[in-house]
Amino acid sequence: MCKAKMETTKAKLRDAYRRLKRDCGIMRRSTARKEAGGGERQQGFSMLAVLIAVLIVGTMATVAVPRFNAALATANTNKIKADLSAIDTAIALYSIDKGKEPDTMDNLKDYLEDYQNIKPPTGKCNVKGAVTDVPGTAYSISKEKSERMQAHLGENTVYDFGNGK
Repeated sequence: MCKAKMETTKAKLRDAYRRLKRDCGIMRRSTARKEAGGGERQQGFSMLAVLIAVLIVGTMATVAVPRFNAALATANTNKIKADLSAIDTAIALYSIDKGKEPDTMDNLKDYLEDYQNIKPPTGKCNVKGAVTDVPGTAYSISKEKSERMQAHLGENTVYDFGNGK
């Protein structure tokens, strides 16, 4: 117990001595900085490391964003082609069952699954080899481009969508 009191007293004297030296300005600078909590090297990232990391992320983004947009346009194109093909199939089935072609899309309700929710996507798609905005907000049927009834999105049929190959 006496030894513990002695150690405590030594520590108090050491701290008091350091404060006195610091207050009087007789401590070396490096020791004074350590005492003030600053002298040792700070842990963390340097400005150069952060700048390089930002540069790498920026470079990756410039590569990834166009590829993502191209993939999104391809996905939209494939959905439109699938929808138009399904509507063309429904037209053929209607014609076989009824002996005549349908007049409107409403005639195809019984031939299309989830008829109310068949809508083209929004965004970009490939039309005749060029990336463009989706050319319409609803599918329709008509004989605009052929002698038979066909599904359309805007003025385009299923054959107009894609990369044009």
